[in-house]
Formats: sequence, structure tokens, C-alpha cells
Amino acid sequence: MKRCMLIALLLAISIGVSGGASLYTSDSFFTSMLSDTKASKVGDVLHIIVTESATATQSARRTHAKESSTTAGAGSGWLKFIKLMGYSGASDYNASGMSTNRGSMTTRLTVTVTEVLPNGNLLIEGHRHVLINKDVQDITVRGEVRPRDISADNSVLSYQVANVQIEYVGSDPGKPGSKVGIISRILNFLF
Repeated sequence: MKRCMLIALLLAISIGVSGGASLYTSDSFFTSMLSDTKASKVGDVLHIIVTESATATQSARRTHAKESSTTAGAGSGWLKFIKLMGYSGASDYNASGMSTNRGSMTTRLTVTVTEVLPNGNLLIEGHRHVLINKDVQDITVRGEVRPRDISADNSVLSYQVANVQIEYVGSDPGKPGSKVGIISRILNFLF
């Protein structure tokens, strides 16, 4: 009996000294290794996999035809010197045009949760600025993500983001250089 009381006393003292703290705290190695790392609160990061493509085609056709003719009879009296004359003419104009624009973007961007809505959805926003050989590329993504759309690796596809706004600003591949030589400028002016 004395032994049981002695063990109980030692346990009570050891609990009092340790403050009842657990070996498994929320910031311990074991908790982070086994916990869910999906974004869920303001300040959390989330990976957006952007896979967007768009194609727009427009065509137009215009036809215009016009004919005219005029005749004047020979002059009489003191206007006898005017001979019989006439004029006729026609003009045809056909035009057609077609324009096709294609664009695609594939990238992976890390965004931050800026707000948690009352329904649990997450408002996200992220920005990437890349400078390569004086070529600037800016990508911005904003939108609303449902927590159930977030995969186990804490990522979501861009087509699963509601009200998504994807902005890409970069150099135009059709304009490789900004400086045009003097001969090219003269030829462009003349022709």
C-alpha cells in the first residue's frame, strides 16, 4: 500500500513539474508529418496549375458593284460642233479577310489566401515577375477556390478556380527588337 501511494505521489509531482504538457504538440515533427497541409486560412499558400488555351476566329466578306453610263446626243444649231458621245463604266470591288488568334499558357504559380469567405471558400491572389535577358514577364492570378478542389499536394487546376482572373504581360513575340535600322525605316516609309 505504501508503494502504491509512493508511486501515485511521484506521478503527481512529475505531472505538476512537467505542467501536463504533451509530447505531441501542434508544432512537433510528428504532427506536421502526419497532418493535412492544404491551404485553409489567410496567409496559407496554394499552388495553381495554369493550363489555359483560347482560339478565336473571325471572317468577313464584302462585295460592292457599281455600273454607270451616260450618253449625250449630237449638238444642233450653233452647237453642231459637239458630236455624239457617250460614257459607260463599271467598278467591282470584292474583299475578304480572316483573322485567327490562338494563345495558350501553361505554368505553375504559388498564390496566397487573402480571405476566407463565410461559405468556406478561399479568395486567392498571387504574382510572379520574371526578367530574362531584358524580357519581362508578369503573371497575376486571382480567384476563388473551394477547399474540396484542393488536391492532396496542395494544388488546384486553373479551371477549378471560380471568377479566375489570369493576367499575363510580356513581350510580343512578333516584335523581337525595338530598334529598327535606318534603311528599314526608309523602306517602310516608301513602301
